[in-house]
Amino acid sequence: MLLQRLIGLVCRRAFTAQIIINHIQARDDEHIDNMDQALERAVDNGVKNLVVQPTHLMHGAEYDELCEAVA
Repeated sequence: MLLQRLIGLVCRRAFTAQIIINHIQARDDEHIDNMDQALERAVDNGVKNLVVQPTHLMHGAEYDELCEAVA
């Protein structure tokens, strides 16, 4: 598994779609950051190297917003 290869690194997840975040929160009572919250958390935690792995199935507005935010 990939996470086993990343020993010593911290892996976090965030979603770009607020509707999905809200659904997971309501269904599972699990908090997931949106893109802005995740990037702010990285800055607050002093992250120097950040890898962003988008999982969008197709190019669209959310992908463009992600690219602009991390550029």
